[in-house]
Amino acid sequence: MSLTISYMKHVWLALLTMPSVVIIIGITIGIVLNRPFFETLGIPMSFGFIPLFSFVISVALIFVFPNVKEWKIAAVINGIPFLAILLVGLLFFIVGYNG
Repeated sequence: MSLTISYMKHVWLALLTMPSVVIIIGITIGIVLNRPFFETLGIPMSFGFIPLFSFVISVALIFVFPNVKEWKIAAVINGIPFLAILLVGLLFFIVGYNG
């Protein structure tokens, strides 16, 4: 029984972090190929809000289950796109953007 619960923790961790991983891969491919990845596939831009919901869910699960480290890992992985946006915004604020 506990073996099944252990596997389910990893399955939930993978499902919760999947949208952020897809967004990170899409942005990386978009930068390398110099064209929008999601528009090429026909995925609407509203798909970008799904990592926000995953981040909120993973942070909420930390408060519900404070002793489970998988939810903390999920929150860190889901926080990567938002940290990248914050860092780029700080870069443009400090250095300036003339475009």
